[in-house]
Amino acid sequence: MAKPVKDEIYGTRPSRLNAIFDFRIFRNLFFATCLHRINPNPASRYILLKECKSEREFEDNALLQIAPFFTAGLRLGNIFWEEDRIHIRSLKAATQKSFENPDHLAKFLLQVLKCDGKEEWQPSTATIRESARVSSLSKFLRLNMYGRVASTDIDFLIFHEADNRLTLLEEKLYTQGGGSIGHGQYLSFREIVTDIVNPEMLKNFRFYLMFLPEQDTTTCYIYNFMQERKLAVRSPAFFDPHRKEQRILFGYNEMHKMTLDKFLGDWLLNKLT
Repeated sequence: MAKPVKDEIYGTRPSRLNAIFDFRIFRNLFFATCLHRINPNPASRYILLKECKSEREFEDNALLQIAPFFTAGLRLGNIFWEEDRIHIRSLKAATQKSFENPDHLAKFLLQVLKCDGKEEWQPSTATIRESARVSSLSKFLRLNMYGRVASTDIDFLIFHEADNRLTLLEEKLYTQGGGSIGHGQYLSFREIVTDIVNPEMLKNFRFYLMFLPEQDTTTCYIYNFMQERKLAVRSPAFFDPHRKEQRILFGYNEMHKMTLDKFLGDWLLNKLT
């Protein structure tokens, strides 16, 4: 006779991992800003767009979970490219529009960001390196917005529901005398921490730059970007001829050196204290 299967006694063994893994990771995000000279008002010049890979993802409202961490002026939107149309949803307003022409979408977004202004409309002079890794939204923001919008992708937004914490994590491989990022991306990141983080949620908001040396897969250097709220704006440290851009440098003395495992366990997954 077969041994009977033991009955499960539900609720007698609470999971220790639930609290650790109780988070949601948002990817494919782009932060876009109307240039200050056209619209200096932080209440209307910012938008966070999620590039969706499917219609189901486009209909998902999960990004609204992070809205309390930002000021009311930050717009949140899902965007989805089909073969002949581009769809965009305003998550806060629960409205949706579709465009057949990227130029029509561009002018719509410029109106949303109060970025149409009185300047003459000039084509963007930005260039894009041809790569399968460059997304449709990335190309659009750089090439179709008439040079009036600064934009940057965001690698990871990690929402820890258990302790109501949001972590912005940017992963970089480039190091030269420290860690560096492009000047434009640095300015965009500063705008996030100085203009649109909800002051009431500062203790629950984290922003890390993680630099990974190319020849070392176990060590990382971490810069706490929230420190920039109290520091003067940095000037570029050098010009990178390969990327054709000015770079902002974070010295090794400004960063925490640790193993990747320690960062993930002690800094990223630990409970809010």
